[in-house]
Amino acid sequence: MRIIMNQEPLGVASDLVLPNHLPRWSDTAAFHLHTDYSSTGETPAHSRPPFPYDPEINHKIILWNGDISALQVDAIVNSTNESMTDSNPISDRIFQRAGSELKEEINLDIRECRTGDVIVTQGHALPARYIIHTVGPKYNIKYQSASENTLHYCYR
Repeated sequence: MRIIMNQEPLGVASDLVLPNHLPRWSDTAAFHLHTDYSSTGETPAHSRPPFPYDPEINHKIILWNGDISALQVDAIVNSTNESMTDSNPISDRIFQRAGSELKEEINLDIRECRTGDVIVTQGHALPARYIIHTVGPKYNIKYQSASENTLHYCYR
């Protein structure tokens, strides 16, 4: 039996966030913004928005601003570098909350993740079951199509 420190009795974190308690995009008021190109002399590329409001699709999407490590979902995504040692506030919080088992799994079993690849690890002490680690490309206009293709692989 593993003991997880800094959690409420019965192993339930006090700041746990359940997706079914979050508002869906379809619950927000629909609005369409047309860009005013008159000051630049350009003509609008579209007479109406190219991506119309679709309540069915919008009901599947939740836009949320908060601590990703508190979400009780199947998987969360961690954007990292190829050596999987990226240090940023989001990655640091994921690793802190997941516990030492995550670092151990990466150091012993995985070690690296190439640009465009995806590595899936256990969530360990996170409420999420899995963590999807991926490395996006560094954009360079000289290699635009290569960057776009590599980014596509991150989302496949």
